[in-house]
Amino acid sequence: MNILDVFAINKTHSQRTWFKKTSHPILKNITFSLAPGECIAIVGKSGSGKSTLANIVLGIESATSGEMVFRGEKLTKSYYKQKRNEIQGVFQNSYASLNPLQKVADILKEPLKNFDLPSNRNELLYLLDTVGLEPSLLQRYPAELSGGQQQRLAIARAIATKPSMLILDEVTSSLDLVLQKKILLLLQQLQEEKQLSLLFITHDIQVARFIASQILVLNQGEVIEQLSKHQQPCHSLAKQLFQSALPSHPSKRY
Repeated sequence: MNILDVFAINKTHSQRTWFKKTSHPILKNITFSLAPGECIAIVGKSGSGKSTLANIVLGIESATSGEMVFRGEKLTKSYYKQKRNEIQGVFQNSYASLNPLQKVADILKEPLKNFDLPSNRNELLYLLDTVGLEPSLLQRYPAELSGGQQQRLAIARAIATKPSMLILDEVTSSLDLVLQKKILLLLQQLQEEKQLSLLFITHDIQVARFIASQILVLNQGEVIEQLSKHQQPCHSLAKQLFQSALPSHPSKRY
């Protein structure tokens, strides 16, 4: 059984003026499946609908039509509330997602308390160790952390509830290349150790090929091609996107 099945998701933005109502399609008939422990990358230019898709899977936005099935059950608003601990997201701007008035310890405790999970010091230290952060950071505020540390903290908070699936929206795009590689390796390690399923949103083809087994190419809200990490694209727009990638592989970016 797949962990996530997405069937014919459409998203339309409607705008009403004095004279008429206009509709603008953002996502068109998006369909794909994510297996347990698999990583699928969604790539495309800015404005192609990648982040909207991420928000819909996370339940932050609603689709205009279509449905999603998580572990064999249709994802409804009530089901999202039941399974919120299993579906977690990490975003590009980690600092904006962290409460600047909370210390690291309190940031990690919050999701644990929300789901009645142990929030003792040993659990917090375990989460920090899992993402490669020092115990001394527990009493620091987000502003006192580097960009890479903030992103690791965001990942630690996301995995605190022991999720089955992570939605990662441009989580490496604001990091330098060395930190980018470290975060990608960390995610691969977590994927393997915890059998996490990853939906990885990115505009970087090389990052997609580094971390994902399957790649979906979006253009103007449509999936124009789905291919494995080793395949070359056939669609002309997908070729254009792939050819614009940096020549170096993330593992060689030093």
